[in-house]
Amino acid sequence: MARPESGDDYEKVFTEGYLFHTDEKEVLAGVLRQLLAGRRFASALDVGPGDGTMAAILAEHADRLTAVEPQAGFARKLRRRIPRVKIAGSLIQDVSFRKASFDLILASHMLYYIPLDGWDTLLERLLSWLKPGGLLLVVMSAGDSDWFRSVSELSRRLGLAPNFSYLAPEHFFKVAAGGADRIIPYDATFDFKGSSKQLEYFLVELELLAPRRLLSAEQKRLVARYVREKRGARGHFILKNRYLVGVWSAPTGPSRR
Repeated sequence: MARPESGDDYEKVFTEGYLFHTDEKEVLAGVLRQLLAGRRFASALDVGPGDGTMAAILAEHADRLTAVEPQAGFARKLRRRIPRVKIAGSLIQDVSFRKASFDLILASHMLYYIPLDGWDTLLERLLSWLKPGGLLLVVMSAGDSDWFRSVSELSRRLGLAPNFSYLAPEHFFKVAAGGADRIIPYDATFDFKGSSKQLEYFLVELELLAPRRLLSAEQKRLVARYVREKRGARGHFILKNRYLVGVWSAPTGPSRR
């Protein structure tokens, strides 16, 4: 199945289907501001900045800002929001920077789009781009969050394998590249108030990363049934989500190989 981030409507699905119904960005912004308080960086990299909320915070703390954003719509909005940003419009797998290029790197909610067996390799590449003493911040949903429980449950009902990995981010943070120096948890709520049809579309297009039009009639009925079950008495689809920020600090001295 085609992945929705490669389609023209991914920005709409992500923004209207997810961002309009959660305070996750606001909560993460607070965590990020606390982490960066009083610090100044010569250069920063945001991998997959999306709507640019976190990139704007990086811009407050960095003299130079680079972003890797393959989605053209997001890239245009990012440039309007932060005119001085340098944007690489490619997938992170296809981008290469010189070693020790950045003092600060943020990779927020983008590992889901990378096969699990590629996580370690990508993390090592990101770390290789850090200058000595630099910071790498990786943000993910926790493996036991309601979000991933929902993905697992709906996938099982439809007989589909999700196209992104949601198993044990905590374990990855603890062991990858020797383990994160810090793991910071935070909580946020997803409360969908749109129509049932909008929710059905969103769950498939964004959660399962599978175009709804490719589902069979029976699978579409199962999605509709799932939505009816989960909306509850108030008519809302509510997920109580837990998130993690993994913080890796590059050692001072020679840069990582």
